[in-house]
Amino acid sequence: MKKITALLLVLFLTLTMLASCGGADMNYGSEPGENSPSKGEMGTTGTTTGDGSYAPDAEEDYERKIIKTYHLSLEAKKYETARNDILSAANALGGYISESSEKDSVTYDGKKNRHATFTVRVPSEKADEYVAAIAKNASVLSKKLSTEDITTSYYDLEAQLESLLEQQERIEKLMDETTNFTYLLQLEDKLTSIRTQINVISKQIQIYDKSVALSYVYITLDEVVEYTEIVEEDPTFGDRIAEAFVGTFQNFWNFCQELVIVAVWLLPGIIIVGVSVPVIVFFARRYDKKKRAKYEAEIKSREEKK
Repeated sequence: MKKITALLLVLFLTLTMLASCGGADMNYGSEPGENSPSKGEMGTTGTTTGDGSYAPDAEEDYERKIIKTYHLSLEAKKYETARNDILSAANALGGYISESSEKDSVTYDGKKNRHATFTVRVPSEKADEYVAAIAKNASVLSKKLSTEDITTSYYDLEAQLESLLEQQERIEKLMDETTNFTYLLQLEDKLTSIRTQINVISKQIQIYDKSVALSYVYITLDEVVEYTEIVEEDPTFGDRIAEAFVGTFQNFWNFCQELVIVAVWLLPGIIIVGVSVPVIVFFARRYDKKKRAKYEAEIKSREEKK
């Protein structure tokens, strides 16, 4: 009897312990950003967009995250000088050559021309200075600057990262306190998942930081004997008339092409209709002749009987 009572007491204590563990705080299971603190809790203010991402307020004094990308097409009579400007200016301004390729070609008259492409990374605040430096001994055929504002995405990732770090801290605390082996395994699985997400988001933030800090400059350099003439004047009245005439002719030609395409597309149906209609007309006329001949024969027969 005493043994049974002791067993029941042990069983009761075990159930009580499991119930207390099951009622512990399990908010660690939420996905990144689900319980993310607002930017007000992070020391700044902002709003949450419809897709759950964080968007800083317009009046807030925050650092915008802009990725700048330059595309330049250069010509140089002194190829080596222009090439050295590209390399030395990048080094002088704290940048570097990310990728480069060069090739030689021979013209029909036996002259050797060189062509090169460069992908350069330079500090964003010095990008304009770099572009001006490499254009000193070259002719700029084209220059294009494109920007990408990643501010919202960047702050959204920061909010997700902070939420995950808080979840990681809570789970580590629970692991230190719990003595239940099954519960401990669950916590370890969740902690591994959270740490993986932290690593992914941290890596993306690092990529964003580098892209914002170092602008991309894509350069093509061609060796030439004479620079290509760049015409920047407004078109004359005659040029505008000629352009309008060419545009009208081109539109008419495109219309004719479309008609031909439609005709080819309808050609099988046209052939079927063209073959079937004469056949139908032939048999219809033949039937009509037979019917008329029969009718006339009946009339003639009636008249003879009279």
